[in-house]
Amino acid sequence: MRKDIWIDKDLDNYFQCPHCGKGFLQLDDYKEIQTPQSKREDEEIRQDGMGAASNVQFYYFWAYLKCNKCNELVLCAGESSDSIYFEGNDEEPSKLQLLIPKLFIPALDIISIPSKTPQIIKEEIKKSFELFWINESSCANSIRKALEFLMDEQNIPRKGTDKNGKEYRLDLHKRLEQFKKLDSKLLIAVKYIGNEGTHNQTTTNYVLDAYELLEYSLELIYFDKHDKYLNTADKIIDELKNK
Repeated sequence: MRKDIWIDKDLDNYFQCPHCGKGFLQLDDYKEIQTPQSKREDEEIRQDGMGAASNVQFYYFWAYLKCNKCNELVLCAGESSDSIYFEGNDEEPSKLQLLIPKLFIPALDIISIPSKTPQIIKEEIKKSFELFWINESSCANSIRKALEFLMDEQNIPRKGTDKNGKEYRLDLHKRLEQFKKLDSKLLIAVKYIGNEGTHNQTTTNYVLDAYELLEYSLELIYFDKHDKYLNTADKIIDELKNK
């Protein structure tokens, strides 16, 4: 994954199309409305005779992004701000617009999920993609939940039995330690980030670290290299057979 395009959550980044997975999204249509609070502040400034409006105005926006390959649309909504400032000795002010997305429909794929990944795991990861923009802690918690489903699908039990034959619950950490298909540290690190999410203490960088480790782990478990090279062969044939 490319962490850099997700760090600042800026709409100007080069997001891949969630429909075809090949093209990139470009702004197709944009509308905005000033927030009520921002309008009130502008009105107070005018009434106090301090100018026509605040130097910073805030908006809600909605936009359509179009894929440059398949032409499918993605709806985006969020918050924006316009800042007015003077640069150097310029007599005319400059305007800086900042767009902060809060929602994409359909959700953007932050990482690649191997096609052979069980559906219940895919669905939880895709749910985390939606949460990434609005609540990083909930996003991290959703990634942690995907680990629970992963252990279920890999037949790692949720319960153990003590020496007296009494059942007890195995926490996620213990379950991950029992998983031998890869180094358990990869997923235990993801679990710790998920724990931080549970306590509302995570950060964007930690969430992206969790995604990176999860993507690599899923590739080790579910990705078939034969399929990768077969897809490459199919692509070459499609491009060159009628040339």
